[in-house]
Amino acid sequence: MTPLQHLYKHRATLLPALLAHLLEARPGKRDLLGDLACIAACLVPFLLMILRTPGEIVLAILAGFYLVRVLLSAVSRRPLPWRWRWVFAFALACWAWVIFTTATSPVTSARLDFALLWGRLLPVVAGLWFWLGTVPLYRRCLYAACLAASVFVGLDVVVQAAFGRDIFGFPPYASFRFQGMFADPVAGLYLTHMLPLGLLLFAELDRWRPRHHVAFLSLLIGGLAVVFLTGERLFFGYTALGSLALMILVYRVYALAGILAVGLLMALGASLQPDLAERYGSVTVSELARLFRQLGQGEIKVSDGASYADYLIRGWQAATTHPMFGMGIQGFRGFCQEVLGLAPAVADYRSGCAHHPHHTWLNWAVVGGVPGLLMALALYGSLLAQLWRPVARKGKPIDQRSGNTHWQRRTWMFRLIGLWGLLPMTLPLINSESIFINYTEMVFWFTIAVLLMSHNALTQAKG
Repeated sequence: MTPLQHLYKHRATLLPALLAHLLEARPGKRDLLGDLACIAACLVPFLLMILRTPGEIVLAILAGFYLVRVLLSAVSRRPLPWRWRWVFAFALACWAWVIFTTATSPVTSARLDFALLWGRLLPVVAGLWFWLGTVPLYRRCLYAACLAASVFVGLDVVVQAAFGRDIFGFPPYASFRFQGMFADPVAGLYLTHMLPLGLLLFAELDRWRPRHHVAFLSLLIGGLAVVFLTGERLFFGYTALGSLALMILVYRVYALAGILAVGLLMALGASLQPDLAERYGSVTVSELARLFRQLGQGEIKVSDGASYADYLIRGWQAATTHPMFGMGIQGFRGFCQEVLGLAPAVADYRSGCAHHPHHTWLNWAVVGGVPGLLMALALYGSLLAQLWRPVARKGKPIDQRSGNTHWQRRTWMFRLIGLWGLLPMTLPLINSESIFINYTEMVFWFTIAVLLMSHNALTQAKG
């Protein structure tokens, strides 16, 4: 009996029936509250197209649904949708330390309110992992929503590149950066995180038919080509690594045909957009040469304009100025003005005084000092370990079962997609966004939540 059928049967006493239905809900089974939470979760990938605020509101509602579910489970004395994991231990430690360093920051630009709110989405992670993620239908609906949103954004970028305006009439950010409907050039960031979450839908399939192979290859090749069009070079690199790894895993030597198709699509895009080809070619080479030259000299040349090296050098100065306690969230904004006596961040990017150091690990060092950096390393390490070691219900690793190549491939698909989703956050080659203050914060928590939720597909396996 579905939740709605249950309520219809007891429609004469709707409120008692609703309460009874919620109290009788069992782990791993659908219920009305779970259906509502699933709908809210499926809206998030689409609302993140409108940047931060709409998605943040729905994620807060989703966290509220989970807390109500925990309360109802406690009242009915049923098993709580919660398990203690090292991921939460390190996340809470990072949150507490960030609050402390922000409260004791030596600069006035630090924002304690941002620090207090930074870990507010941990209930979303727990809710998707231990509640919605235990119901296969909920998982697959969320994967499908991520996939549909990725396809829509990809098509919008293609329309903008082909016609000079996207579906909603927005022009490109520049002649070498197409961002579709986004006000900022973050389409590459969005697709690099959302596309692998959508591909989890294929990892859950028990059997692949020819149409599944066609769709899977089309999404990998098309997604990589679209990220190339966005002009986001690092996100293109991350997407290329993830896509090629999955192609090789699934198709072995036949993946060479997919790699060739990707090369042809990129060559076509570069021929149609000369500025895009120049950005990936000579501009990248010159920027890398300048980066290593400036890092070797340790100097910031204001007359040459802003560069990634300026941000890294200034971030290193900020991190080494306060190595033990850091400067808290948004402390880097006031470092140039209050410590070095330079122009504020919003006034002069050429001095390396951006809003954040543009590097994940350097940002952690600036915000939390050396202790904060170590806690962050432990957090990311626990995430990678959790995603890398899926086990079956009886505790035996699935990939060690003899004669079950389907489960081996399925396990490795979950692992590689997990690495792809975390790669931009854990391996910033040159530049990265801040996970503390902007749009990337929402994408960070949502990506972690969905990846951990996917872990249920393997822990529920019957062998």
